[in-house]
Amino acid sequence: CDLARTNVERMKGLISLRKRVREVLQVQLDNCPDEILQNKQRDLNREYDSFVRKYGIVNTQLNRRLFRDDADFALLISIENVDDKTGRAKKTDVFSKRTIKPYQKVTHCETAMDALNVCKSEKGVVDLQYMEQLTGKLFEELVEELGTQVYRNPMKAMLDEGVMIFFTFFHSFFIWFLQIKMKTKFGISQKN
Repeated sequence: CDLARTNVERMKGLISLRKRVREVLQVQLDNCPDEILQNKQRDLNREYDSFVRKYGIVNTQLNRRLFRDDADFALLISIENVDDKTGRAKKTDVFSKRTIKPYQKVTHCETAMDALNVCKSEKGVVDLQYMEQLTGKLFEELVEELGTQVYRNPMKAMLDEGVMIFFTFFHSFFIWFLQIKMKTKFGISQKN
């Protein structure tokens, strides 16, 4: 009965610790000032130290058994670096440093290739108008600088979608080209 009560208290401690870790991560995602982050880290440090005094480190077999079904257990065990030889744990950077930076949209690129990579990440298509905004370069300069990294997509060009949009990434063009060749040579349709 005492063992069961101790395990319940241990789980409450793990839940409370998990809450503190989430708070530290969330304020960083919210791009909080350093003072707020330090306060949350101080709370996390206190919670962790209290847990360790009562139950030992987080990364134990018992804690794994008790908390294995919790989706955030991996998050909890990531707050410690455990020495395999000694079994001792050290706190990770989440206790003392900013470990997450919020997303910052790219607003400028020096090269057409950098702009193409941003375009792939942000939009998933070749958007030369967007790339013009990022680089300050003209359409013709971008196309020339990119060379064989992009190709005109004849299917989109025939649909009269505008000169800026009907470019595609090399790999997309290559796949399209192979499909056309296969269809022409072997009568294979795209649905097969």
